Amino acid sequence: DTVALRCPGHPLTRLLLETLGAPLAAPSANRSLSVSPTTAAHVLDGLGQRVDLILAAGPCAHGIESTVVDCTVDPPLILRPGPVTARRLAEALGAPVTAESTEPRAGPARSPGRLARHYAPRTPLELSVGAADRVAALLAAGRRVGWLTTAADAPATRRLAASRDLVIVPMPGEPDAYAAMLYAALHALDKRDLAAIVVDAPPDTDDWRAIRDRLSRAATT
Repeated sequence: DTVALRCPGHPLTRLLLETLGAPLAAPSANRSLSVSPTTAAHVLDGLGQRVDLILAAGPCAHGIESTVVDCTVDPPLILRPGPVTARRLAEALGAPVTAESTEPRAGPARSPGRLARHYAPRTPLELSVGAADRVAALLAAGRRVGWLTTAADAPATRRLAASRDLVIVPMPGEPDAYAAMLYAALHALDKRDLAAIVVDAPPDTDDWRAIRDRLSRAATT
């Protein structure tokens, strides 16, 4: 009863569509449930010989998956939060936009990215409000840890940074920049033979909604 349309902004993708002159089915370039690729190298790592050709045109600008909006209802409903926030959509439409709960629901998925576990690295990932304490506890237990933090200059972070078993990835404090870097950081940490990845819990605001959604689905605890 409905059709979903992807609206790519990348010049190479738009050139591909114009050259084909026909509709193009475009699933994501990664295996189901795993961390999405943001570079051609990530696609190669994940799919390898399963594909015959990879078009390489630099890293993805936004870093996370697109916003999905249901326009069959009034007001329009965000099914998957993404780089285009509810506020920006409302400004463009001149009308309110609502957002569906990110909690899993029964029945067929109305949008990609609705599974309880999704976008997940192989290494167990956990969101933490008190990340420094959690990292310290894991290190004390003899675990090798990766830590995505927006507080790299905080005293607690500096104290832990000397550990040989800790890989710290400083993350931007601005949501667009954070999103652009997130999956690349997870791909890199997944290759470090770590016991766990700890991520500072992002702010609970509209600008960070898509990032919180991705991380909550990637988290194992």
